Amino acid sequence: METAIRFTWGKLVPGREAQALDLFADVTTYFGKKMADAKVTYFEPFLLKTGDFNQEQGFMIVKGPAEEIARIEQDEEYDSNLGKAHYLLEHFKVDYLVVGEGIGEELERGAKVRTLLKI
Repeated sequence: METAIRFTWGKLVPGREAQALDLFADVTTYFGKKMADAKVTYFEPFLLKTGDFNQEQGFMIVKGPAEEIARIEQDEEYDSNLGKAHYLLEHFKVDYLVVGEGIGEELERGAKVRTLLKI
């Protein structure tokens, strides 16, 4: 089964803009290599053209087999990049997503819970 991670960020921390741009390049290279090695099935960064840029300027989505995503979460380079992001980006957030066939499973699970709760 596949799963995904979404990374979102707001404005760059003032005075650390160059480091934040370097991090963007490093992360893009990191996940690009994971995609080339078939460890993930999808990776794409997005920049927003509208909205509250203090709150959100862009996001990245990484999708792949749950086992591979779990391995990435244990990777030292991944962990280091997350740590840097917390210091270089405002409103940095990581969300784990249900995708693909997992959506049907989640809906079935919800139906079972509603039945148990008689909702």
